[in-house]
Amino acid sequence: MVASVNSPRADVVAQGAGTVSCATFAKTEITESRFFHWAQGFMSGLNAPDARVSGRARDLSSMAPEDQQRFLRKYCKEHPLADYIQGVLELYSQLKFAKP
Repeated sequence: MVASVNSPRADVVAQGAGTVSCATFAKTEITESRFFHWAQGFMSGLNAPDARVSGRARDLSSMAPEDQQRFLRKYCKEHPLADYIQGVLELYSQLKFAKP
């Protein structure tokens, strides 16, 4: 489980724009691009060790950036109580694997 920064239930394993709830994302004054840049960095961080250790990594370009943003907006609209990072993890799981 990934706890949000404000959650007392677990150690904090991620910080930044993506660790707030989807409801906060929907009403924040921070631009969507800031959240999306955070998401891209987070997915890149997940991907690098996978590529090195297992040789299997996600192709982060297998979905156009506009479609990725649309996916995250839809996820947050449908899951307002989830943390934004949960949407990013769901998006990451939808990306195709890179060719070896």
